[in-house]
Amino acid sequence: MAKRSNYKTLGLKPHPLSKEMADKAVTIRTRKFMTNRLLSRKQFVIDVLHPGRPNVSKAELKEKLARMYEVKDPNAIFVFKFRTHFGGGKSTGFGLIYDSVENARNTSLNTGSSGRHRTCLRPLSLVLRYANGLDTKVEKSRKQMKERKNRAKKIRGVKKTKAGDAAKAGKKK
Repeated sequence: MAKRSNYKTLGLKPHPLSKEMADKAVTIRTRKFMTNRLLSRKQFVIDVLHPGRPNVSKAELKEKLARMYEVKDPNAIFVFKFRTHFGGGKSTGFGLIYDSVENARNTSLNTGSSGRHRTCLRPLSLVLRYANGLDTKVEKSRKQMKERKNRAKKIRGVKKTKAGDAAKAGKKK
C-alpha cells in the first residue's frame, strides 16, 4: 500500500480554518478610551485584527487586555457586542475594565432613557452580569409574566408597578 501524502509533502498551504492557521498573531487596538470615575471603570472600543482566523474568543481577548492594562483579576474585564467586518480579518466591539469585581457587581442597573446606540456609556447590563457569573437569573414562568402584563394593562400610571406587587402579596396569603 502506498504512503499517504498530506498537504506538507505536496507543498500546499493549510486550510485557513485549520489549527495551524489558528496560531496566527492577533492585534488588539483600543480607541475612544475613557475613564469613568462615577462607575469606577475604563471603557473603550476594541478593534481586533485577526488575519487568517475566523474570530478570537472572548477569553483570549480578556487575557490579552489584562496583560495590556495590567489588570490583576481578569473577571473584572467585560467584552461584548463584537461584529466581524465583511471579508473577515477584523472585528470591533466594546470593552469595560472595572477597578474590581465588586464594583462591577454593585453597578446600578438603571439604564435610563438613553438610546441603544449609547451602550458603551451605560451601566453593566443584566445579560453581561449573567454571562460573567455576577448574578443568577430568577426563573419566572411564562404564565406568571403574562398574567402580570395583563393586570398592568388595566391600570394607568404609577399604579402599574403597585398592582403587580399587590397581586404577588395577595397570592402569598
